[in-house]
Amino acid sequence: MTLEGREILEYACARFEDARYDEALEAFVLAYGKGYEKEWILENIYNCYMEANEPEFRQVYSCLSEKCNISYEACILDFVPYKEGEYFIFDKEEACFRGVFSVNDVEQAEMDSELQKMEFSAVALELGWDWNDMKHILTDAKNRKLYVVCDDLNRAVSYWKIPELSEYMRNVMLFSEWEEFEEYFHNNTAVYLPKLFYGTEEGSKRFCEITQQEHAYRLTPEGRNTENVLLSIAIPTANRGNLLLKRLENLLQMQYDSEIEISISKNGTKYFEDEYKMVSQIPDARINYYDHGCDLKYIVNWSYAVEMAHGKYVMFVSDEDEVIIDALEHYMKLLSDYSDLSLLRAKTNLQNSAITERKYGRKGVEAFECEFSFQNYISGLVVKREIFLQENLLELERFSKNWFYQYYPHEWWCAMLSVKGDYMEEPVLLVVERESVQGEEMVQYREEGTMENMALPNYAIYQARLDQFQGQIEFLQFFCNGNSEMEVVGLKRAIQRTAYLLELARRNNYDCNNYINMVNQYVDICIKGIEDTKLDNIRKKELLMCVSVCCTSLVKLDERLNMESNNDMQ
Repeated sequence: MTLEGREILEYACARFEDARYDEALEAFVLAYGKGYEKEWILENIYNCYMEANEPEFRQVYSCLSEKCNISYEACILDFVPYKEGEYFIFDKEEACFRGVFSVNDVEQAEMDSELQKMEFSAVALELGWDWNDMKHILTDAKNRKLYVVCDDLNRAVSYWKIPELSEYMRNVMLFSEWEEFEEYFHNNTAVYLPKLFYGTEEGSKRFCEITQQEHAYRLTPEGRNTENVLLSIAIPTANRGNLLLKRLENLLQMQYDSEIEISISKNGTKYFEDEYKMVSQIPDARINYYDHGCDLKYIVNWSYAVEMAHGKYVMFVSDEDEVIIDALEHYMKLLSDYSDLSLLRAKTNLQNSAITERKYGRKGVEAFECEFSFQNYISGLVVKREIFLQENLLELERFSKNWFYQYYPHEWWCAMLSVKGDYMEEPVLLVVERESVQGEEMVQYREEGTMENMALPNYAIYQARLDQFQGQIEFLQFFCNGNSEMEVVGLKRAIQRTAYLLELARRNNYDCNNYINMVNQYVDICIKGIEDTKLDNIRKKELLMCVSVCCTSLVKLDERLNMESNNDMQ
């Protein structure tokens, strides 16, 4: 039997008297829908459910309404508090209730798969007015911008009243028409263009056309804006114009513009000058190219690639290596979320392929311990530009006779930056290291008489590793400056890393007869380095135990390899 409006209203009043307010509201709304005592019911709903919440609704709306010109009173929808995080929607213009909006459903909605794939880029959305239809998009609005073209702006903006939605709606920008959307991005070229489109087929097509047109404009000198660049891809290049052209073939396919740039610092004048000229003539304003017109020390060229950049962060990439464009979404999301970073080490397929999980260190000893002696390769290293420039790292050139500095100046850079900000190591593959051209170049240099033939690169032979190790000890004395905790961390890492590198050379059958002599020299350097510190005896003993373990491993390796060699001969 269907209840009449009067019976439903009586039931609602009884529930209200019993302080069962949710059930009462359900019944009041149902009675209103029956057309019974509508004015009285509506007046009581506003008095009993809305009046006490009105100041909060106004305050929340006022914090967001700067983004539009619609007053609180002009909002067509009101929201009647129901259960926790749920509201009945009342349409003042149509004088009807339009169901329930649940913030809980927004929080628990399954995010659209494209949003999960594209972590960083903004969304363009075509909307009638009902956010109930777009919960799978709105659920991620805390983390990204949503640009919304509305058919009914006064209803859509009404949702800004809901207190629990303020964290989501803070990133929402509403437009009443397509022309307004297009004009906004054309006039604000520092704002990142949306890359994800939702709506009707026709609407998504229109979003695509507008953003492609604006993207093309932003690649011109007139449309280029560097005020809000998040990431500069820095390519310090020397005598490899042919390789640089190949790298740009890949990078210029990016659909990013105002959020990214390619900062190229050219060193040298001897090889591939025609190719470098071609680079300088590429009509893409994202390329920030500078030709020094002379030969520079490579470390100066690296530093200049950062200095000339505009990005908040700068990623070094060798002109040999390829950036995986699809992975940039993930890394730009990290850089936008982790504002305290001064260093980020991205995974590469060879030199940094061992990165299998995220590692995070807070600035100071923790960050130093995470990063020290793991930065042998420059590609995939991301630095915060402001801190890098503040540190004036080229002043370290006064240590140019230090062998550790000569081979790995960027290790010094990273150590200095680790005390200024946090460090992150990320396992998502970002850089593909192409087959090194070093062997080809070494042949060329030998023909010119500039390099002697050798079984290993000069930096990898025993003596070079010991020279680098001695340089590390000298570096730690300078860098730690009496910080015993940091000095222990650094010395232990240097001792272990050098042992590993000596083992590596021995496994490559380099100068086998001289190996044990080099191990003995390694031990001598370790002991002297420890003795020269001002560490207490407990810490010195800890480091000497580390030396003992490494030395035992080095000797056992030699014994095993000699035995295997003798067996092979027999």
